[in-house]
Amino acid sequence: MFLKLRRRLTHESRANQLEEEIRELRRKHKEELHGALMHQELLQKELERERAARLDQERAVSLQSSAVPDQSPRTRQSSGSFDNAWAIWKKAIFCKQLWTHLNSSERRIVGEGAVSPYYMKSVTSSTFEAALRQKEGELASYASRLASMESIRDSLAEELVKMTAQVRLCWSPSITLPRGPLNFCFSFLY
Repeated sequence: MFLKLRRRLTHESRANQLEEEIRELRRKHKEELHGALMHQELLQKELERERAARLDQERAVSLQSSAVPDQSPRTRQSSGSFDNAWAIWKKAIFCKQLWTHLNSSERRIVGEGAVSPYYMKSVTSSTFEAALRQKEGELASYASRLASMESIRDSLAEELVKMTAQVRLCWSPSITLPRGPLNFCFSFLY
């Protein structure tokens, strides 16, 4: 009888330990899930900003290339220089936003945030598309991590249910025992 009681206590302590571990894993899972969702949301917003900036850049380039040909040379020159300055300014802002999010080895920012004019000429739409694809890949990676964490959570919940059932099976014979101090401590299982 003492061995049975000792086994029951061992099972109970193991079940309590597992329940505590599961609670801790759930808490960590919730934190990681929240962090992953926040990061995914930030990446999505960043992608939207980059796409919008790219569209603005393409519009500026198309407006610049489709200037009205029948303007006088003086008007065309001033309008062209304004459009040119506007397009360069937009491109500089877009590049600054894009490259601040890439790792430092890929940055080519000179001085205190001023973008080198040589670099500005070398930036192409394929570079921006590659950055967008990279961000989309990061989003897919976070989505797959989220799915795997959810499956781990489900398997841990199933394990908790099984262990609880085993503990209850072990404790069911103890109902017939007289109520002593140990039985009173574990009466919540009934």
